[in-house]
Amino acid sequence: MEFRKRFLRTPLEAVKIIWQANLSFIAMIFTGRRHRVSPAFAERINLAVCGVNECAYCTHLHTKLALRKGVSEQEAAQIVAGNEGSVAPQEARALAFAIRVAESGGSFEQQEWDTLVDSYGLKKAKHILNVVRVINAGNMCANTGEAFSEGVVTSRRVLFFITYLMVGPVAFMIKVMGGYKRKPAG
Repeated sequence: MEFRKRFLRTPLEAVKIIWQANLSFIAMIFTGRRHRVSPAFAERINLAVCGVNECAYCTHLHTKLALRKGVSEQEAAQIVAGNEGSVAPQEARALAFAIRVAESGGSFEQQEWDTLVDSYGLKKAKHILNVVRVINAGNMCANTGEAFSEGVVTSRRVLFFITYLMVGPVAFMIKVMGGYKRKPAG
């Protein structure tokens, strides 16, 4: 059986997608609440990207999270299947953008970005892009691990880059934010 899911094929691709996701994650931490999309909207974006990348793990997790945020099972299933018809018109542009970015391996055209900014404003558009980049990287990493376990990916270099690029920034953030507080011995 052919492995049809999207996955990271080269270390360079891993570096690009994971680097973008790490920067996006940091930016999301510092985005003010009024410039964020609602949690339910963010989960719809996540589901759209999961549908493109066919990541079973992320689809399962984000479907559960979407249900908790008020998205119906039917709507979640339709979004994963690529049917944007069930989505409110004010969210449809963001989902179309998310799908396009996932399909293109993280890229988009200037005109697509301009349309997103015109629809949501610059700060919300940046938040939407950050959500897309983070979930896309998560999907691609999970799918690459699955591809490796099924013998599709035979090089351990891509897995090394995934591990190094995902764990490194997290360790850095822990250090910068004060690390773990330990009680003195004694």
